[in-house]
Amino acid sequence: MDVETNKNELKDFEFIFIELPKFKKKPEQLENTVDKWIYFIKEAQNFKGIPKEFENETEIIDALEEINSFNLTEEQLAVYEYWEMEETKQRDIMQTAQRVAKEEGLQEGIEKGKLEGKIEGEKQKAIEIAKNLMKLNLSLSDISKATGLSIDEIEKIKIDLNQ
Repeated sequence: MDVETNKNELKDFEFIFIELPKFKKKPEQLENTVDKWIYFIKEAQNFKGIPKEFENETEIIDALEEINSFNLTEEQLAVYEYWEMEETKQRDIMQTAQRVAKEEGLQEGIEKGKLEGKIEGEKQKAIEIAKNLMKLNLSLSDISKATGLSIDEIEKIKIDLNQ
């Protein structure tokens, strides 16, 4: 329903309730697509081929072909079920592998992030130490030895401090 107008906007839907035993039409009495589908649903198990009434009804022909593909012997049904189970098993294996890979990738990302954070923290600590040593008027060379920072990095820190 449209919220503003309260009109039904589902124009292509039609609901039909059918009691199949009460549907008594013969093939020559089928007047429309609904009649043909009801007849098909009621009588499909009795069809030996495609009835002439349905020769131009591609959807019904497709449905009939799908039904006929399931008229399998017990042995054929066992093979079909086996391959269906194999397909399900393979899909489950793939989904599990994807989930595990995602979890492992996430864990690797966490570990990498921790390492990068630790390295960045150590660098920030070295910079703070370098600033304190500059206040004590130590040489750039001594500050470099104490902090592990390069002379260039220490010079940049010194310029930042002076600004």
